[in-house]
Amino acid sequence: MSSSARARAAVPRRTVATGLAWAVPAVLLVAGAPAYAASGDIVKVLDSSVACKITGTTKRYQFTLVFQNTGTTTTTLCVTAGQMITNGANCDDPNVDPTVLPRCVDVTAGTTVSLKFLSVPAECLSNGYMTLTYTYTLVGGTTVVVNTQVPFNSVTPC
Repeated sequence: MSSSARARAAVPRRTVATGLAWAVPAVLLVAGAPAYAASGDIVKVLDSSVACKITGTTKRYQFTLVFQNTGTTTTTLCVTAGQMITNGANCDDPNVDPTVLPRCVDVTAGTTVSLKFLSVPAECLSNGYMTLTYTYTLVGGTTVVVNTQVPFNSVTPC
């Protein structure tokens, strides 16, 4: 047997084929990642968001949510749901008024945008936090869904 024939016999073709099958997806995954990661688009809710209580005959929460685009391109932000979770044991937990949702706006790279919302009428008003669902679109059209909590430890009258 020649030395080249022995070298070929040392590594079976099936082993080489299996190795290639595993290598190709890894290469494709790595090749695709930089374009997605390089977009840098991310939208987050800032601590400067505020809430206040509207008292009177109709009680509601008014929210001013501040979002920041820390990415490199303009993205579309859409608030799709929100609910106040109150600290009051006997208080209801009102949703953001559904007649204004979803609410979408373009956010330029490196800027902030403030959006105001009212809750549906509430039986009573208490401090607490808001659960919030919003989406934004990455370069290339991928939509990111974010579920977060926004604390409002001291909700004062408007």
